[in-house]
Amino acid sequence: PGEYCVAAVIAPTNDPVKFKGQKLAFRLDENAAIVVDSLPTPYAAGEPEDENWCRQVLDNCRRCTVKMELTEGEHTLRFIHMDAGVVLQKIEISREPADTFYGISPTFRA
Repeated sequence: PGEYCVAAVIAPTNDPVKFKGQKLAFRLDENAAIVVDSLPTPYAAGEPEDENWCRQVLDNCRRCTVKMELTEGEHTLRFIHMDAGVVLQKIEISREPADTFYGISPTFRA
């Protein structure tokens, strides 16, 4: 039990409708979904002056992180695709946010 960081690592796609954002959501069990805009404000795709865009292109991903309180036992986490262009690459669940380029090492539960 405790607080965890849940991060969606998504492809660094651009918003199909300029300045609309690219939304996604996380839903834990039957709780209300947590909606996140994956694009920072302001965001200028293709502009070399936009540090966020440059970083996401160089990293070939974008990280969207929320904090969730988990109890002991099994849970169901849903990733909800809300806008066009959101492409899920990986989900990371950890006590602390990843501090490395490659993120949290994968683990598997049989």
